[in-house]
Amino acid sequence: MKEGNTKEETNEIKERLIALMGDTMSKYISIFFLFAIVSVLLIFMFGSVFMDGGNPAEEAVYIFGTIIVLLLSFIISQLYYLIDLFRKNR
Repeated sequence: MKEGNTKEETNEIKERLIALMGDTMSKYISIFFLFAIVSVLLIFMFGSVFMDGGNPAEEAVYIFGTIIVLLLSFIISQLYYLIDLFRKNR
């Protein structure tokens, strides 16, 4: 019976884990910056729609509220997608 991995196998496993973590982290970092850019674009887009010379605080609430609702709706739809994906894999 084999009790443990050889040094070569251990190094190979470490290299695979490092490569895997590097790939996934870069993917999530790029997704984060993509949503940051999309959020800024939404601020400017909805800002031009809601700003009509009224109360600035009310306009800010409308802008950020709309953006939060849109981004949370996207997160909810992604969660439903993940739930369906996990159900199919079982």
